[in-house]
Amino acid sequence: SSAPYPPAAAQPSSQGRPRSAAARVREGGACCGSGGHSGCVTRPRHAQGNLREEDATRFAERLAAACSRALGDVADGILLNGSLALGDYTPGHSDVDLLVIVARPLADGEITALTDAIAADAHEAPACVDLRVVTREVARTPTPTPPLEMAIEIRPSRDPAFHVERGPRGERDLVVEFSMCRAIGRSLAGAPASDLIGHVPPDWVLAVGDAQMGDWQAIGDDPPHAQLTVLTACRIWRFAEERRHCSKAAAGEWALQRDPSLTAARAALRQRKVDPATSIGPVDVQRLLRIVRE
Repeated sequence: SSAPYPPAAAQPSSQGRPRSAAARVREGGACCGSGGHSGCVTRPRHAQGNLREEDATRFAERLAAACSRALGDVADGILLNGSLALGDYTPGHSDVDLLVIVARPLADGEITALTDAIAADAHEAPACVDLRVVTREVARTPTPTPPLEMAIEIRPSRDPAFHVERGPRGERDLVVEFSMCRAIGRSLAGAPASDLIGHVPPDWVLAVGDAQMGDWQAIGDDPPHAQLTVLTACRIWRFAEERRHCSKAAAGEWALQRDPSLTAARAALRQRKVDPATSIGPVDVQRLLRIVRE
């Protein structure tokens, strides 16, 4: 689901080379979003094309309930964001993106309890999961690089499939997730996003998006992620023009209305909605990125 633009921390790709946020954020949490988080572009071992958005939503609600039981009163709120919140969930590609806001830094025992609660359900995940935890103070008063308390990832197609990262560490793309949650986040437990997350200046969101597009330009031809690159760039563009978060499909349609010559956007939408075998020309992708960054 996820679905923000993290810094260019290299991660192994399916092509055996490092990549920046290309895998972590194109799907889900960015706006502009992801959640971001990592886009789950590899179909999980047990996931099939007929999985419905409702299946992923029910699993998100199940995880939220598990978090609430594990953390008790320490959990101020659990927010669903990314593709599921935007109505653009695509089986085999989209993540389940959750932001957990806690009253204070977690003690070791609370981190263990939360980790165990999520791990107990990990084998049932119908998609990749990105769950991130921040404190109340961090969410209430955002900074350009908010510190992340901890993160839990479920990647059903990888070994190991379950990964926990403890903070605190600055995570620039959290400003995008905060902005998206304030705008479209769905509260699964606790207070609504508007009561938990402070104002995020749009310029911070756009700075993260621009840096991410620069990374994608440097990566060059990347066919497995071309659709996600194109449609996320369209989301950034629309946010720059209208200060509005929207789904990838809606952003692609919006971009084509502005400029019908954008063949990359047309091909990306066709690949997403009609024919997964549709090719997206790398020259067209680079042209779109240049237009959006101008």
